[in-house]
Amino acid sequence: MVNSYRFPTASPAPWHLPCADSVSRASTGTVRELSLIARPLQLDLAGTVITTWGYGNSVPGAPLRATAGDRVKVAFRNELPEPTSVHWHGIEIESYYDGVPWWGGLGDKRAPALKPGETFTVRLIAPRAGSFMYHTHWHDVAQLTGGIHGPMIVVPKGKVFDPETDKSFMMTLS
Repeated sequence: MVNSYRFPTASPAPWHLPCADSVSRASTGTVRELSLIARPLQLDLAGTVITTWGYGNSVPGAPLRATAGDRVKVAFRNELPEPTSVHWHGIEIESYYDGVPWWGGLGDKRAPALKPGETFTVRLIAPRAGSFMYHTHWHDVAQLTGGIHGPMIVVPKGKVFDPETDKSFMMTLS
């Protein structure tokens, strides 16, 4: 995995990978607007109803899909009773949008932890085709094991995701 941070050198260097809104990664020109909501939800586990947290209305969250090179804007809203974040595991993006609160950023601008009721727009250009994961990076033990995670599928340019034949499965152990 390539992480989205550069380690400091002898001369000052920015701690970001300039690719989210720059020309360093070719774009298809397509803008894909998605939404993601972290919220409490109820799950029926074979007759036992539990309250947990998740993205959207399921655990794991619904698959987010894009084509390699798409510009993706994700409106991320926090409806949890505490702060949270969303990290794009395995996706090389501008560290400000990478979802590691107070760690990633650009200059004096730091990646936020979203307080309850806040919304943050994540901007990225979908990288190479593959299966990725989005998940919290805030109170990982409670939030991540509680269900705050989901898959992101990036299909190759020229290919189309076919829900009849292309199936997404995500197995988590927690």
